[in-house]
Amino acid sequence: TKGFRDDEKLLGASIRDVAVYLFRNWARDVNATSDSTWDYKSAWVVDSSNETKWVSRYDTTVAELTVDLERAVNVAGMNIGFLWGCGFYRLWYSMNYTADGWTLGKEDSGEFDGLVELPTTMHFKARYIKIEMRQPLVKIYHPDTPGEPKTDKPVFSLSSLEVKTHPGGGGVFGIESLDGLQYTTLAYGLREPGQWVIASEGEIMTRDLGEPADFEFEVWTHWVMTFQTVGAEGLNRLTQVNMYKNGQPYGPSQTMLQPIARLSLPNQTRLIFGARSSAHDKPNANAWPPIQSGLDSNLKEYTYAKSWPDPRDLVKHGASHSAHFEGML
Repeated sequence: TKGFRDDEKLLGASIRDVAVYLFRNWARDVNATSDSTWDYKSAWVVDSSNETKWVSRYDTTVAELTVDLERAVNVAGMNIGFLWGCGFYRLWYSMNYTADGWTLGKEDSGEFDGLVELPTTMHFKARYIKIEMRQPLVKIYHPDTPGEPKTDKPVFSLSSLEVKTHPGGGGVFGIESLDGLQYTTLAYGLREPGQWVIASEGEIMTRDLGEPADFEFEVWTHWVMTFQTVGAEGLNRLTQVNMYKNGQPYGPSQTMLQPIARLSLPNQTRLIFGARSSAHDKPNANAWPPIQSGLDSNLKEYTYAKSWPDPRDLVKHGASHSAHFEGML
């Protein structure tokens, strides 16, 4: 529907109602393959059933299980259910299923038996996930030779795989330049799931608010962001930013340094609702790798990054996460 616009044509607003899939297991009921399979299908590890499992080939010391999530997913943590575990594993991820397209996400050694939880602070963007297992912990007898000496051989088995997504990243409201390349907005879930953050281009004024994750949905909330110039240093000014939620301070008062002319010239700054900035409104804004997004370099991760995150990123989760707020304003 057409949004509201006031008679003076200075302000406008509209409501965007979007279905949001929060914390869904993106590995559920997708395609799974393995280089080592007995009579227990690879797909059984992601079939949502507690009664099925994947088992590697009998008498193997190395096995790989690959899952196709069927779309690019912002991953934030995983749960791996080892039934017959391993002493060493590697977790690989990729956007394309090629021999040279895999990035190492994690490797670890120990005794991995039962549920292994990888934290939600582990972030990457991928379509394919591969679990490489070595040093099996379990030996079993072949069904044709039960109990026969020296016929017990090593195997691996997984009972489940849960891939957690990192939703959010969208801006709720703030101010921006007319071209959207400079902005200071309140964003939800941009850096960590469920957390509110002040977002900006090149992270010049991006700050965590230091509050616990907020998953209180379907509740109307009143937000206020205030700006006050409190000093100057050369060609820069000191700006104090305060956030309020339902009339109460939210996070600490933050004093930040920014260029004097940034978002301060007459008739060159406007309000923005429902997005981090209007400059994110590109057809392929969330394409990966970042070079495909079409976003300005100050709005996204390192242009030529092949893995994510990259130490050269100017913005954390700039292109990987949607700039549009998935909710109601």
